[in-house]
Amino acid sequence: MATTRFGPLFVLIAAGAIATTGCGGESSSQPRSCAGVSCTGGGTCFEEGGLAWCSCPTGFHPSGTTCVADNETIPCAGVTCNDHGWCRLRPSSTPMCECFPGYHLSTSSPLVCVPEGVEPDGGDVDVRDGDARDGDGEVEAEVEGDGPDDGSDEGSGDADASDCPALLGGDCNVVRQCGCLEGTERCILVPDTVSAGYIETCGAVGTQPARSACDGATDPCVAGTQCMPLFGEWACEQFCIGGTDCPGTTCRGGLFGDVLYGICTPPVAACAPATGAGCATGQACRVIPGPSLQSYCGTEGTTAEGASCLNVGCQVGFACNVGPGGLTDVICRKLCRTAAIPSDCTTGMCTDVYLNGSVGLCLP
Repeated sequence: MATTRFGPLFVLIAAGAIATTGCGGESSSQPRSCAGVSCTGGGTCFEEGGLAWCSCPTGFHPSGTTCVADNETIPCAGVTCNDHGWCRLRPSSTPMCECFPGYHLSTSSPLVCVPEGVEPDGGDVDVRDGDARDGDGEVEAEVEGDGPDDGSDEGSGDADASDCPALLGGDCNVVRQCGCLEGTERCILVPDTVSAGYIETCGAVGTQPARSACDGATDPCVAGTQCMPLFGEWACEQFCIGGTDCPGTTCRGGLFGDVLYGICTPPVAACAPATGAGCATGQACRVIPGPSLQSYCGTEGTTAEGASCLNVGCQVGFACNVGPGGLTDVICRKLCRTAAIPSDCTTGMCTDVYLNGSVGLCLP
């Protein structure tokens, strides 16, 4: 069994490598036919999956029926994959969509994800009785359900790696929690020295539920979660791929090398990070990284400013921050308003580590 190592994993996370994607359905305003649709900005309308979409020229991405110029600095900015996938960069640094399970890339645009079970010409695929049939009624492929494996392998009769896709090339899948010994092991992420990224491996299963406070050195979390300091405190964060994995919250992607794995964000609450106002006794107001200020009520800790928060959470008004020193630099920093005059920081500078332009941390 592999040993869990946290340092490099959370240094990158703390640096703000976070992207937001929606996980909802198609917009009700999405046209169902190209009749009368003009894809402004040099785009071409096409129909697929029962709806009309715009295919845009290189350097542009679709936004409704308009082709918008890509952001030169952040090419995936604004590329939503119609809320059914995550944007990632090709070797040419141009954006393309990696679609969520149940969707596939359009045959006409690399930036549109359409539902599985719908043919390119818009015809429905008959999946009754487990068969996928084409327009002639002939069986094209067996369709397996998403339920637990019953031990049978319809089709080839041999086990296939696609039954448990390890998106980072490891041993298991952190969302589906397959590939490890059920009941005693869980799938987690650890730094990969070969790729300098992350890889899946099997580790011991714990008892701490999702979003509960945890010890970063021992990681006592249940299957499907892992102890991480993603949102200002060490908590058992739940892995996700789409919004359906996170009832009532959002699946935040872009944390692990821009693959489909994401983390469920905490439930948003209106509170004051610097004072804790708006949270109940025993809670502290924390910040969710992102382009706008979002806060939540987390667990109040006892660690003071400048002290290690590797095992114990921070006091109200402070947040656990992973610095460039890895596990030797996991300490509580004071929360501050980035535009405050005079500065809220008695030492250091108020730094916009959360990328929201409003609340940051006092860093040296």
